[in-house]
Amino acid sequence: MPKTTSLLFYKKPLNPTTEIFPLRFKELLPLKLRNEVTYKAAAGQDAPEKCLQEMTGMFECFKKNEFDQVVCAKEILQFKMCSERSREQEAKLDAQNKLGTLIPGSERLTARQANVLLKRYPQYNDPSKPDRWPR
Repeated sequence: MPKTTSLLFYKKPLNPTTEIFPLRFKELLPLKLRNEVTYKAAAGQDAPEKCLQEMTGMFECFKKNEFDQVVCAKEILQFKMCSERSREQEAKLDAQNKLGTLIPGSERLTARQANVLLKRYPQYNDPSKPDRWPR
């Protein structure tokens, strides 16, 4: 004989969006973009490790040769060249960022680059014109 008690007491699962959270979104301010972005420092961004391999090689040489700089001159020179290269690249990027020049292929935009794009394609927030979507 089959068990029928499980069929008798079967309940539908709750729909979590309608039954548990019946609140609706209320628009306090109009959802429109501004035509500018504020300049805030990007906190918590991890800087890529520049010249890490050269620095590791230099310290390994120091450890092997009891911190004798004459023996490790080749590794020191490689590290100095790498650090100079990275400083030049950073200076070039800073100059481009200050001007707001758009860099093709960059993954993130700075605030100035975003402002350049927003000035190029502004969003007109005219209060006399009605919104596209009725409330």
